[in-house]
Amino acid sequence: MSEVYQKDRKTTKRQFEVTAREIQCEIAKYVMREKVMPKKYRIAIGYDLIRKANELVFNIHYANSIYPRNDTELTIRRKYQNLAIANLYQIQSMLLLIIDCVKETKIDNMNKIIKSMGEELKLLIGWRNANKIYNVKEKV
Repeated sequence: MSEVYQKDRKTTKRQFEVTAREIQCEIAKYVMREKVMPKKYRIAIGYDLIRKANELVFNIHYANSIYPRNDTELTIRRKYQNLAIANLYQIQSMLLLIIDCVKETKIDNMNKIIKSMGEELKLLIGWRNANKIYNVKEKV
């Protein structure tokens, strides 16, 4: 564990990755709890929710693996950043479906996920807006 108090921690340049992994983990734990997600809903809705959380992380990793040196690479990177943002909205929609359909669900159980998603959206939009093309000087 880190010896720095959580309130004193600063965000990293790659905080969007850390937050996405937290969302992925929290959703998986939430869906697997029998008291908040009965088995029939877990199969119908829960596994798709986990898949969307996985897609979020995959899209972020892929976008982050691209070091844009031209317009084409920048466009590809932006595409995956946009897909990650879309994944957040899809996850939000699925959480609302769970709230509406599953009577055992309480919004209090989702507070950590919802808070992380709001933070993640801000981070992803900031990251997307900070895109630039990197000039690489080759040695001949």
